[in-house]
Amino acid sequence: MEQKQKNWDKVIEELASGIDLTHTEGRETAYQRCIAYAETHLARDRWCNAFLAHAADKLGAAQVSRDVVREIVPISEAAAIHIATDPQEGPVITANREGLKYLSELFRVLAESPGPTEHAQMFWDEAPLAGETYGMVVYLEDDEWFERFALDYYSSLEDEPEPARRELSAEGVVAIQFPASHASSLNVKPSKIYLVRETVKRCGDEVWTKLIKDDDSRVWIFTIKDDQGMEQRVGLDLDDPEINFLTREELDQFLQ
Repeated sequence: MEQKQKNWDKVIEELASGIDLTHTEGRETAYQRCIAYAETHLARDRWCNAFLAHAADKLGAAQVSRDVVREIVPISEAAAIHIATDPQEGPVITANREGLKYLSELFRVLAESPGPTEHAQMFWDEAPLAGETYGMVVYLEDDEWFERFALDYYSSLEDEPEPARRELSAEGVVAIQFPASHASSLNVKPSKIYLVRETVKRCGDEVWTKLIKDDDSRVWIFTIKDDQGMEQRVGLDLDDPEINFLTREELDQFLQ
């Protein structure tokens, strides 16, 4: 690992060459180059996220992660998996034979990943999940995580205060910024600003939604154009501290 980090340091220095790293903008630019490097040279490589984490730490940038495990494991067209929850039994996973083979390979590759926090995410609206199903995220953690968090996991979540209510109306939001990376099917980049094309109240709509509390009264659906030029409808809570909702006045400040 130490030798890999030394090699990565050389790559990062080359990618950051000519960039002023004394400013936040420069460090973010350098990290974007590291992300582009990883996409080109470390695609389907289980060390990809370790490199991105090391680069983020070295440059002082917000870490971006790729769903490398899913990129490595091919999905059979015949695979079908369904995930439900039962009040008595908990999570229920139903799969055909090809689906079970896919899960076993996914877990094997995840288990052989180089470090903790690696994950594999399956989205409810993407194969091999089928029908009215939940999505699923599986994380790799070391034994220390279980000693620190597993015993009181749910009770500790209950003690967390709800996010403060923002003095903000959905109709006044003209742009959205995702400061951190979201392991989702959204094709958006951290810190990039996305203009809002339409805003409607959430009402049982089947769209990608980021819930932060049981009460969804502050969740609205915003239509944006993603990095592939496709219109995406996303459900976001106006009080989510991980999302920046920009009004016209705030957006004008960027243009001054």
